[in-house]
Amino acid sequence: MPRRFNHAVILSFINLFTIQFIFGNESYARYLSDIAKVLELLIPDVERAVRYPEMAEHAMQGESPGSSAGGEQPKFTAVIQRSGEHELFEHVIVKFSPKVDTLNGRRWGDLLICEHLALEVLARNQIAAAKTSLIEAGGRVFLEVVRFDRVGLRGRRPMATFSALDGDLGMLDQNWTTVSRELGRLGHLSEKDIETVEILDLYGTLIGNTDKHHGNIALAWTFNGRHQLLDVYDMLPMLYRPNAHGEIVEREWVPNLGARLELIHLQRCYEMANQFWTDVLNDPRISREFKQGIADRHLNTMRALNVGATNA
Repeated sequence: MPRRFNHAVILSFINLFTIQFIFGNESYARYLSDIAKVLELLIPDVERAVRYPEMAEHAMQGESPGSSAGGEQPKFTAVIQRSGEHELFEHVIVKFSPKVDTLNGRRWGDLLICEHLALEVLARNQIAAAKTSLIEAGGRVFLEVVRFDRVGLRGRRPMATFSALDGDLGMLDQNWTTVSRELGRLGHLSEKDIETVEILDLYGTLIGNTDKHHGNIALAWTFNGRHQLLDVYDMLPMLYRPNAHGEIVEREWVPNLGARLELIHLQRCYEMANQFWTDVLNDPRISREFKQGIADRHLNTMRALNVGATNA
């Protein structure tokens, strides 16, 4: 199929993807149009608790002024004007729960808080993670994620997910660890970044993240033609999400530490996962049902695993 398009056509539409370059008149016109939309999306940070519920309603009705952003979970985009001594603008993706007075909404609200906590744990342990904020307003939980592919009002940074590399690598069915090792073998990824991916893969497994697909990990290009791992995002215990019909389904976490994970990092990842579930149990924003029915049980299973690992 790509052979049916000449270079002029490809370049005219290339800025529809996440890229920092602009090629040709059509791409430049689209960029100028996007700048105008940015001003429409500008929100002072003190107004988020009012504006986000309104934007969520518009997004649910298909009328969002910002991008609806891809993925399973409902979300919208915005540009936040931060208050403070220096003017600061940040592009954000905002995920939101259904109304939390429903079982489905309460569960998604708990999971969004979990995502915030899971990323905070990584950041505390010197692993670059997306910056997030939580806002509870309008009967919903909002998770605001600062975009690392945008700078200021108009700037862009390059990024590509593992999904973008699947065509070249032919590793769609492989986990993050295996893909990172192949990139390292090809000379595209540093040993440090490979180790970080191994840690993320194992940490995600230990906290019950069953959604570690190739679209949930991203790289940038370096000037020497290699790749560099970008901030972690979408890290949460998706095992406990409602099913496709919005029903709460009881699920047990079963440790599955197969050969494709790098268990040399088990002790470090266990400690981070323990921090995460402890933070969940101590967070007043998370429901008692989630703490007692999920967090306690998961933590006990994980701690039993660690005892076996350290005695081996």
